[in-house]
Amino acid sequence: MHEYLRNYVIAFLVLVPVDFLWFGVLMKGVYLRKLASLARMREGKFTPLPLPGLLAWAAIPAGIVFFAVPHLASDSSVLNAIGWGGLLGLVMYGLYDMTNLSTLRDFSARLALIDVAWGTCLTAFVTLIVWLIAK
Repeated sequence: MHEYLRNYVIAFLVLVPVDFLWFGVLMKGVYLRKLASLARMREGKFTPLPLPGLLAWAAIPAGIVFFAVPHLASDSSVLNAIGWGGLLGLVMYGLYDMTNLSTLRDFSARLALIDVAWGTCLTAFVTLIVWLIAK
């Protein structure tokens, strides 16, 4: 159990700042332009609810630790780690974005593809880091 907790903490500590940099800095303008009609806004500023966001950030490392990392042995390859993490990211972000694309009027296919690509890369990267440290 100690191994799972250690891997979870590593995944969380890597994922949150990298994802925040992407979502909150690099792509903030894109997300706000594309989602302005759907976003929680107050006085012209994006004001998401913190608890659901933290729960999402807590769920992704759990997926990595329980679904991607167990497929990797210490003698696995870097490509294996990237592959399993990327597959998990593709499934998680694909489900989220395709559901949004299906149900939200102003959610664009372009934004869905950008977000799925990001989630695939992010989850692959975090899985790789967790595996490298764990082995």
